[in-house]
Amino acid sequence: MKKLLMIGGGFLQDFVIRKAADMGYEVHVLDANPGAVGFSHAHRHAVIDIVDEEKCLSYAEKEKVDGVMTAATDFGVRTAAFIAGRMGLKGLDYGTAKLVKNKYLTRRALMDAHVDDTEQAFEVTGETDLKGLQDRLVYPVMVKPCDGSGSRGAGRVDAPGAL
Repeated sequence: MKKLLMIGGGFLQDFVIRKAADMGYEVHVLDANPGAVGFSHAHRHAVIDIVDEEKCLSYAEKEKVDGVMTAATDFGVRTAAFIAGRMGLKGLDYGTAKLVKNKYLTRRALMDAHVDDTEQAFEVTGETDLKGLQDRLVYPVMVKPCDGSGSRGAGRVDAPGAL
């Protein structure tokens, strides 16, 4: 039986865990939450933080998994790509996974490639001249953490001075 490692065992991953089991895979699930709902539908599981790439890789190598994936969470994308790359499994390239996980880099890449209608993207750090930046922006703008998930920490800014 082929072994599939699911990175994340929460409510949003549970459907995929159950489907993979129904398809005949031996499903292994990793999640930091000892009460993760997906653990109850997995053949095997371990309580491991899914952003700890090395610990997740160690589990995957020990269990000799045949595939690795994540679903419905940004937090597992890099880890799944890391494991796939290190174990020679099919999966997202690690460099691409790092890009996708960073919202600024993603927006910048889409803007530079003229893939969507993004017209401005800026990364704000501790060294950013906010006064200079706010004068360059076309308002309204959306502000979002680079490493956030969903709309957590996102907000709309309608005018200069509100940054």
